[in-house]
Amino acid sequence: MLDWLHGITCVKPQSQSDPTSFSSQPYKPSDRLRHLYNIITQESNPSSSESPLSPQLHRALSGPGAGINPGRAPFEHVKSIFPPHDLEFNHQWISRWSDRSHFSIKIPQVELDQIKDIYGEGIGYYFAFLNFYFQALILPSMMGFVIWSFGIKLSTTYSIGLILWSLVFVEAWSMKERLLAIRWNSLACYKVEKWRIQFKPEKVVKNVITNELVGHFPWWKREARKLVTVPVLIIFAMCLVAIITGITAIELIVGEVYNGPFKKVLSLLPTVLFAACVPQLVSLWKSVAIRLVTWENHTYESAYDRSLTIKMFIVHALVAYASLILTAFVYVPFGSLLIPHLAKFTHKMIKHDSIPVEGKAVKYLNQQTFNWSTYSIDNQRLYQQLFAYIFTNQVVNSFTEIGLPYLIKIVSFKYNQLIEERQNKKESDGQVSKKDLMVIPDLEDEKVLLDRLREEAGLPEYQLFVEYAEMAIQFGYVVLWTWPIAPFACFINNFFELRTDAIKLTKQSRRPIPTRSDSIGPWLDVLGSLTWFGAVLNTALVYLFQPTQAINASSVLNTRQHANSTINTPFTNDTSSNQTIFTNLLEATIIKSKLNHSQITKTSNQELYQSLLSILFSTLIPILISEHLFLFSKGLIKNIINRSMWLDSEAFVLKRRSEWELKQTFLDRLDSSDWSLILNDAHQQKKGVDDQSKVKEDGLSNETFWNRDDLGLEEINRMVKVD
Repeated sequence: MLDWLHGITCVKPQSQSDPTSFSSQPYKPSDRLRHLYNIITQESNPSSSESPLSPQLHRALSGPGAGINPGRAPFEHVKSIFPPHDLEFNHQWISRWSDRSHFSIKIPQVELDQIKDIYGEGIGYYFAFLNFYFQALILPSMMGFVIWSFGIKLSTTYSIGLILWSLVFVEAWSMKERLLAIRWNSLACYKVEKWRIQFKPEKVVKNVITNELVGHFPWWKREARKLVTVPVLIIFAMCLVAIITGITAIELIVGEVYNGPFKKVLSLLPTVLFAACVPQLVSLWKSVAIRLVTWENHTYESAYDRSLTIKMFIVHALVAYASLILTAFVYVPFGSLLIPHLAKFTHKMIKHDSIPVEGKAVKYLNQQTFNWSTYSIDNQRLYQQLFAYIFTNQVVNSFTEIGLPYLIKIVSFKYNQLIEERQNKKESDGQVSKKDLMVIPDLEDEKVLLDRLREEAGLPEYQLFVEYAEMAIQFGYVVLWTWPIAPFACFINNFFELRTDAIKLTKQSRRPIPTRSDSIGPWLDVLGSLTWFGAVLNTALVYLFQPTQAINASSVLNTRQHANSTINTPFTNDTSSNQTIFTNLLEATIIKSKLNHSQITKTSNQELYQSLLSILFSTLIPILISEHLFLFSKGLIKNIINRSMWLDSEAFVLKRRSEWELKQTFLDRLDSSDWSLILNDAHQQKKGVDDQSKVKEDGLSNETFWNRDDLGLEEINRMVKVD
């Protein structure tokens, strides 16, 4: 009844006298567990300022609870509260998804409904999103495969198609969320959301709607506290970018400049530094972000999760994309300028007295890297990084999520067996300590259950943030960098991701507390932001580095023939005919310097930098144009999807019918006396309106004929009254 009154569920209670009669909408296991958890954690004696309660039906909570919260007084010894797994459902789920007959592109909606019924809407939305994303990758995979088969790496057509696809995907999923919310009876469930136990109101005020005393915290204070995050986040981001930039520089030095001994061993140095520095900094930021979000004092758990998610994902995105941005916009256009400086710096470091070197230091370095006229960049570096991030990292993550826990479980089982054998040997020898005597043995009929609960208690909590962040980062790899093979690689990966996540949830994690939601929360905004950033980034990449027949290409090629030089062009396969806007100018200056006895003159250097800056500033024009086209396309696509998927749909009709039934129920409860009063009031109001209209019409008629006082008529009337 509560959900129906708030417009959350579209199913009307069949019994007017018994509001709990929902024969067509019975309670699911996730609903029971959620209500039970609320009863356990609800304050036993709440004050009106902390958690306002009322026995009325319009309140989300009714009555006190047990007040047991992990880590909070007086139950500090309680570490966690979790329900046991439904082993029968888990076995059926994993068996069904592991069967060959189930290796299809689409997962039936009925199975997603079953996941929601057991694990709640929060988990249900994740698997529904992953399934929807998996199916949506088919179209860009086909487009990218065709582009890749022709050997094209940067294509305007593919970039435009990719951005349009991402817009359709985000808007279509937004509509799919609404349809699922109506199907799962959770639309606008925030109306009955429970207050956070950690919420600390500043004062008690009267609710202007219900006239109840409720806790209040000023919104402007919360927003001011959010602004404190900005400088702290900037400091962490600068530190993170500095570390990644340093690691990238070391990687370039070892890979392209250094040719001395132990090069293969030193090539592992960037990976070691990354593993040693970046995760620790991210972990430190997580602890700081949690404190900042707690200090913001959010009223509801959904607002708390939203704020924490945005703060955490910004750092995760920097970790994932910073190295690629450095490669695309620093190494590729300016590598010929920067690598010689790194080579000179390395030569200076090797010549240092503290580093013992046999012979001349220069023999350990690549001589071509000292002069930008002889050095050529690795034009495959960006795609090698993308391959490593999409393929290699996904394999490593799958092993970390599934394979490693199984290995740890096997080792733990062997270790526990060894401990148990030693304990049995002590008991047989009569060597039992006082500590062992204090342990109460389990009853035979409870031993199996208690052993399983202890095993589940030792498992880690299932974190949806990690799963959503992984998919959002992957979506960025597809949208941001226009690598044609990326969608197909992600499509293959997500086929296995669906099944490995199911195994991780059922076998490698505790059963999470069911949460109610009507969307994927802030992750929809994250996907929208990545789509917008993809439109900007793709425009810059295509404008600067797409192979094209430039105006001055012929003169550059003729000069190259005289200089007997061959220079690789970034992002191209054929360097003999195709040039880019950036490399045309760069090669022209380099070849000109070769003709001048291989010396870079001060004038050519200044001309190069001025021309490079002018090209970079000219990139802003297509970026602004693409951004406006992006906003226009987004509005158009949203309108089309709304009309095609929502209007006149079954869910739309069901929602409108539920609103009509709510109003009709109020009218049906009125008796004859109430109707007579309503009709009488309506009649009086109508009569009053008619009288006012008549007076107004009479006044208008008098005003149109004569509006002055008639003194003669007044005098005649006075004389008649006297007589």
